[in-house]
Amino acid sequence: MKKTAIQGILLIAISGCSLVGIKEKTIAISPGANKNDVLAALGAPGDRQFSEANEAWQYCSIGLVKNDHAIIWFVNSKVSGLEFYNTQGGPTCESSFKTISWIDAPDQTIELRKR
Repeated sequence: MKKTAIQGILLIAISGCSLVGIKEKTIAISPGANKNDVLAALGAPGDRQFSEANEAWQYCSIGLVKNDHAIIWFVNSKVSGLEFYNTQGGPTCESSFKTISWIDAPDQTIELRKR
């Protein structure tokens, strides 16, 4: 029993990912969601960057081999898209958030209509 538990812990450590990664948490986020929806699903972002009516929030899941990152893009406080990237694993994420290139922001416009 003890040997199996140790093997399980080692397998998780070697895989370099958390039990619930950032990609799994973002399933609840859809285009058009507001900032409160994102805060409820993911909590406070690790990084926020702005450009006029555009905003990008970055999140990170720490792993031994790699850190998984998500960028939540906003236009006028509504989610316009999601993007994922990886960086080398480490104990923290603060130094691994990338500088946002606003050219990479989703070019789609979300139109919300009442039915």
